[in-house]
Amino acid sequence: MHIYERNRSRYWWCKFYRRHGPDKGKMVRKSTGVPLVPEGRPGHALSKREAKARAAEIRTQTDAADLTKAIANPSSKAPDRPTGYPAPVPISELRDLDLARARAKGVSDKQIQAITDQWSNHLLRILGPDTNALTLTYDDLVNYIAKRRQDAGHGGRNARGQSIRRERQALFRGLAAVRRRLKHLGIQFELPEAPEIKDDPADRAQKGKLHPPEVLAKWLAELRKLEAEECHHSNLRRGALAQAEVALFSGLRSEEMERLTMEWLEQAAPEVRKQTGYVWMLRLPEDGT
Repeated sequence: MHIYERNRSRYWWCKFYRRHGPDKGKMVRKSTGVPLVPEGRPGHALSKREAKARAAEIRTQTDAADLTKAIANPSSKAPDRPTGYPAPVPISELRDLDLARARAKGVSDKQIQAITDQWSNHLLRILGPDTNALTLTYDDLVNYIAKRRQDAGHGGRNARGQSIRRERQALFRGLAAVRRRLKHLGIQFELPEAPEIKDDPADRAQKGKLHPPEVLAKWLAELRKLEAEECHHSNLRRGALAQAEVALFSGLRSEEMERLTMEWLEQAAPEVRKQTGYVWMLRLPEDGT
């Protein structure tokens, strides 16, 4: 269910997908009849709440009418794919399209592997590789999220909202690629409504340990003592001190420190230098994070 503002309309509009009967999966767009109050003006939030309540009534009425049709015509059923569409598009094809997009964009091998795992370990496993992607509905996605919430994640914890959202994004990237392809054929394809997925708060096991300032100061002092020593390991020790200071002052992780190069440094803009006194700035490129 989605509430939105329509051009040149004085009312809130809603759109949703039919859930029953021979027209299951088709989108419905209707005016709620609730006057629209522009955002920023008094009464905006109240009007939107009233529109959501009215939209829920419209959906209930639509469901009742569709169920009545289904009971009156038990032999009729929803088609395997919307009328006018070409052959079914298996979900496994969405995976191939998504991976092709990622490779064309030039993402890292690590990201390619993460995308592959999202599809192979979860999306294809739960939705089924041969399922027709063109007939996916809101309810199908809700069931997917419910099943993923029951899966065991890292450390035995249930799958988290952040992970499930990334999988949903991968699925919709594939669906968007199919929509573009169908558009070239003159066929309109509406993406299913996407259920909301909230982030789960980090638990204590996922939070990093922050040492007290006095401990960090003592650690840097020991590194400086080692740096001052005359021995064949002095260059390595100087490198350790530099890395420690950069990590503390920038917040970089160890895997990012390993990729750090001088090209990440740039001179601060004059206005920044005037305000802060900083001469150099550390800017991470897209492939560095």
